[in-house]
Amino acid sequence: MKRVLGALLLATTIAPWSSAAQEAVQYEEQSRGLVTVNTPNGPVEIRSEHDATISIERLASDTLRAWYDALEIASIAPAGETRPATDEVLGEWFLLHESEDGRLRALQTPDFPESFQTVSDLTQQFFDFFPTRPDDGYRLGAEWSDTTQAPPSAAPDTEVRAQKVTHYRIEEEAVHNGVDVFVIRAEATLDIQTNGPLPDQPGLRIATVMSGSETNTFWVAKDDGRLVERVRSGELSGRLEYVGTPQPVVLPTNRTYENSIVLIGSQ
Repeated sequence: MKRVLGALLLATTIAPWSSAAQEAVQYEEQSRGLVTVNTPNGPVEIRSEHDATISIERLASDTLRAWYDALEIASIAPAGETRPATDEVLGEWFLLHESEDGRLRALQTPDFPESFQTVSDLTQQFFDFFPTRPDDGYRLGAEWSDTTQAPPSAAPDTEVRAQKVTHYRIEEEAVHNGVDVFVIRAEATLDIQTNGPLPDQPGLRIATVMSGSETNTFWVAKDDGRLVERVRSGELSGRLEYVGTPQPVVLPTNRTYENSIVLIGSQ
């Protein structure tokens, strides 16, 4: 009996899904974000949109590859809307390394066009995509924590320092979208600092300091540990500073976002 239980635990700690080792699974992701900068003339709102269909395939016990089957991204500001064409990156590979606790690290990303830079940094697509796993595998009542650091920004001459501390708890067992799942609740705190050039303004930079919280619910399949669905929302506050101006310009800033990831099938 102990050998059987050990094998079951191993099956849920090696990979997010193990029974379909060579099969690509497909997810739909939707994100909506809002940044509000409070200026002396009133609030300025910048909205972001991200809609993607993503395939992920396991190549080895610690290696995945992924690609976009469909992608739309947009930034909507008072000055106008930016919605770059995305066809050239569809099907281009991400190569991902997976640690023992389920963290993904990008070893290779597609060559994203310059038109993406002011809209979204998609080199970080898989940062914090899956939940991490506790040392002794998913089980009802399990609790664990992790601390993650965001990878460097792909934008030229831009620094990003971001830390996220997440506390997880498996609260119940259920049937979700026809799958027997563990329901995982997670609360996180975030601290983010950025510093980068202001587009088309030589000598000027933008620095931000923000902190806040995020709530998550994950539905994870009991049989093989694959992610069935994730929903999250976050709220941060802080400041935006223009660096390089004759007089200091510091503006209070708020950010909210919502994100969902849903397993839609396999290929």
